[in-house]
Amino acid sequence: MPPTDAVTQGKEHLILLPSADWSPTLPNTPSSVTFRTGANAVAISGYAIGTVDEVPQPEGLALPLDPPGAVSTQDDVVHTWTFQITVGPEWRNVFQASPSVSLGGVISWDSDDVDHSRWVVRNCSWDTVQTLSGERIRLTFSVEVQGAGNGFINFAYQLLATGDLWGLPDFDALSTDFP
Repeated sequence: MPPTDAVTQGKEHLILLPSADWSPTLPNTPSSVTFRTGANAVAISGYAIGTVDEVPQPEGLALPLDPPGAVSTQDDVVHTWTFQITVGPEWRNVFQASPSVSLGGVISWDSDDVDHSRWVVRNCSWDTVQTLSGERIRLTFSVEVQGAGNGFINFAYQLLATGDLWGLPDFDALSTDFP
């Protein structure tokens, strides 16, 4: 099954970090490889929601999920979904990224009767997707949920990336507390 696109919720938090374009020589690096950090370093964090249609909601439970995340219906089944989120500003080139994704909200509607519970995020990776004027970072990850009435609402993500930004973010896009 192809990954489901998740959508960012609210404003992302961006922090511009001091950076100098640096091209170090790393030990054991083949001579054909040029390592470069780029002129910019950015810390990015936020929340995203991914909806899942293929899991029916447990009978008799009114779930306050709008839009719905996902809720498991059986204790013995591990449901696995793969999601993709496109995040952060536009770049000319992204050289490095160190992403992390976690569940931002979990649900346990029937914890008295659940024999097996699981909420796991696995295989977080990144690549870039082309935009009209550059590229953005796309995170891909899998989520596992087990346990009747167990589910998730949203995801939290954070990453540090280096490369060459297409342009500096607007002042309003930064996480600042300037007077």
